Amino acid sequence: MSHRTYWAVEPYIRVAEFSGHVSLDELDTVMHDFLAIASDSPAYFVLDLTNTRSLPTSIFQIQSIRDVVMLENTRWLAVVNPDVFANYATRMLAGDKAKIFEDLERALSFLRGMVRLDTGVTL
Repeated sequence: MSHRTYWAVEPYIRVAEFSGHVSLDELDTVMHDFLAIASDSPAYFVLDLTNTRSLPTSIFQIQSIRDVVMLENTRWLAVVNPDVFANYATRMLAGDKAKIFEDLERALSFLRGMVRLDTGVTL
Protein backbone atom coordinates (compact mmCIF):
# COMPACT_ATOMS: atom_id res chain seq x y z
CA MET A 1 0.00 0.00 0.00
CA SER A 2 1.26 3.42 -0.86
CA HIS A 3 -0.08 6.70 -2.05
CA ARG A 4 1.03 10.18 -2.91
CA THR A 5 -0.88 13.41 -3.27
CA TYR A 6 0.12 16.40 -5.35
CA TRP A 7 -1.27 19.42 -7.13
CA ALA A 8 -1.83 18.81 -10.83
CA VAL A 9 -2.83 22.47 -11.10
CA GLU A 10 -2.55 24.48 -7.90
CA PRO A 11 -4.89 25.64 -6.34
CA TYR A 12 -7.59 23.88 -8.36
CA ILE A 13 -6.86 20.20 -9.07
CA ARG A 14 -5.49 17.85 -6.38
CA VAL A 15 -4.50 14.28 -7.29
CA ALA A 16 -4.14 11.24 -5.05
CA GLU A 17 -2.41 8.25 -6.66
CA PHE A 18 -2.68 4.86 -5.01
CA SER A 19 -0.83 1.61 -5.63
CA GLY A 20 -0.90 -1.91 -4.25
CA HIS A 21 -3.46 -2.84 -1.60
CA VAL A 22 -5.32 0.25 -0.42
CA SER A 23 -6.34 0.42 3.24
CA LEU A 24 -9.22 2.27 4.86
CA ASP A 25 -6.72 4.36 6.82
CA GLU A 26 -4.96 5.38 3.63
CA LEU A 27 -8.20 6.48 1.98
CA ASP A 28 -9.22 8.32 5.14
CA THR A 29 -5.89 10.19 5.24
CA VAL A 30 -6.32 11.35 1.65
CA MET A 31 -9.93 12.37 2.25
CA HIS A 32 -8.86 14.52 5.19
CA ASP A 33 -6.32 16.21 2.91
CA PHE A 34 -9.13 16.84 0.41
CA LEU A 35 -11.41 18.12 3.20
CA ALA A 36 -8.84 20.67 4.32
CA ILE A 37 -8.49 21.98 0.77
CA ALA A 38 -12.23 22.13 -0.02
CA SER A 39 -13.08 23.76 3.29
CA ASP A 40 -11.29 26.93 2.11
CA SER A 41 -12.04 27.16 -1.60
CA PRO A 42 -13.59 25.35 -4.58
CA ALA A 43 -11.63 22.23 -5.48
CA TYR A 44 -11.47 19.42 -8.02
CA PHE A 45 -10.11 16.05 -6.95
CA VAL A 46 -8.71 12.97 -8.66
CA LEU A 47 -8.43 9.51 -7.12
CA ASP A 48 -6.11 7.54 -9.38
CA LEU A 49 -6.62 3.85 -8.63
CA THR A 50 -4.95 2.58 -11.80
CA ASN A 51 -2.13 0.76 -10.00
CA THR A 52 -4.15 -0.69 -7.13
CA ARG A 53 -4.45 -4.40 -6.51
CA SER A 54 -7.39 -4.18 -4.12
CA LEU A 55 -9.72 -1.72 -2.44
CA PRO A 56 -11.41 -2.20 0.92
CA THR A 57 -14.86 -3.73 0.58
CA SER A 58 -16.00 -1.53 3.48
CA ILE A 59 -15.33 1.66 1.53
CA PHE A 60 -18.86 2.87 2.36
CA GLN A 61 -17.86 3.09 6.03
CA ILE A 62 -15.42 5.92 5.44
CA GLN A 63 -17.26 9.00 6.67
CA SER A 64 -14.59 11.34 5.33
CA ILE A 65 -15.41 10.32 1.74
CA ARG A 66 -19.02 11.33 2.23
CA ASP A 67 -17.86 14.53 3.95
CA VAL A 68 -15.69 15.48 0.97
CA VAL A 69 -18.49 14.86 -1.50
CA MET A 70 -21.04 16.77 0.57
CA LEU A 71 -18.92 19.92 0.81
CA GLU A 72 -20.24 22.66 -1.44
CA ASN A 73 -16.67 23.54 -2.48
CA THR A 74 -16.05 20.05 -3.86
CA ARG A 75 -16.82 20.60 -7.52
CA TRP A 76 -15.82 17.21 -8.99
CA LEU A 77 -14.33 13.92 -7.90
CA ALA A 78 -12.70 12.17 -10.86
CA VAL A 79 -11.87 8.51 -10.34
CA VAL A 80 -9.37 6.82 -12.62
CA ASN A 81 -10.00 3.09 -12.70
CA PRO A 82 -11.68 0.68 -15.09
CA ASP A 83 -12.60 -1.61 -12.15
CA VAL A 84 -16.36 -2.27 -12.01
CA PHE A 85 -16.59 -2.34 -8.19
CA ALA A 86 -14.70 0.93 -7.87
CA ASN A 87 -17.00 2.54 -10.44
CA TYR A 88 -20.10 1.33 -8.61
CA ALA A 89 -18.75 2.44 -5.23
CA THR A 90 -17.85 5.85 -6.63
CA ARG A 91 -21.31 6.43 -8.04
CA MET A 92 -22.92 5.34 -4.78
CA LEU A 93 -20.73 7.67 -2.72
CA ALA A 94 -20.43 10.70 -4.94
CA GLY A 95 -23.50 10.78 -7.14
CA ASP A 96 -23.53 13.65 -9.61
CA LYS A 97 -20.17 15.04 -8.50
CA ALA A 98 -18.22 11.98 -9.66
CA LYS A 99 -17.04 10.87 -13.05
CA ILE A 100 -15.08 7.73 -13.96
CA PHE A 101 -12.12 7.80 -16.36
CA GLU A 102 -9.90 5.13 -17.89
CA ASP A 103 -6.71 7.18 -17.57
CA LEU A 104 -5.32 10.15 -15.68
CA GLU A 105 -4.87 12.39 -18.71
CA ARG A 106 -8.57 12.19 -19.60
CA ALA A 107 -9.53 12.95 -16.01
CA LEU A 108 -7.22 15.96 -15.86
CA SER A 109 -8.43 17.24 -19.23
CA PHE A 110 -12.04 17.02 -18.05
CA LEU A 111 -11.27 18.81 -14.78
CA ARG A 112 -9.33 21.57 -16.55
CA GLY A 113 -12.43 22.13 -18.67
CA MET A 114 -14.63 22.26 -15.58
CA VAL A 115 -12.31 24.79 -13.93
CA ARG A 116 -12.53 26.92 -17.08
CA LEU A 117 -16.36 26.72 -17.07
CA ASP A 118 -16.65 27.45 -13.35
CA THR A 119 -14.02 30.18 -13.01
CA GLY A 120 -13.19 31.47 -16.47
CA VAL A 121 -9.54 30.53 -15.85
CA THR A 122 -7.88 28.64 -18.70
CA LEU A 123 -5.37 26.09 -17.41
